[in-house]
Amino acid sequence: MSNRLPSIGVATTVTSPLSQGYIAYLACIATWSKWADQVVIIDGGTTDDSYKVLKNWSSSTNYEAYYLPETYWDLHGCWHEAQWGINEMVGLNLLKTDWAFVIPGDHIIDISTVKGVREELSRNEP
Repeated sequence: MSNRLPSIGVATTVTSPLSQGYIAYLACIATWSKWADQVVIIDGGTTDDSYKVLKNWSSSTNYEAYYLPETYWDLHGCWHEAQWGINEMVGLNLLKTDWAFVIPGDHIIDISTVKGVREELSRNEP
């Protein structure tokens, strides 16, 4: 076991949060990006300016927003349950960290909760 603390990544997915008044998503990204080494946002086919806002915001943070054809929710003209899993896997594959959390777009992390996360994860080699 090394003394180096593990890196932590977060993957999440969303579609058009801003036009739907889903501002909790911005709070979610803001809180996780304060302590995670990398945050990957998979856009599921945004039809408003959400992707542009997230992409512009990401230039000054540690998160990246991706809009990829394979992550579009409206595959073949309808939403299907497997798309969430596809988007999660795409997000996980883009992370370059030792450990990863896959979170829904409304989970806001309390900084006091994560105080010992890195230390605990360092006791369990990935």
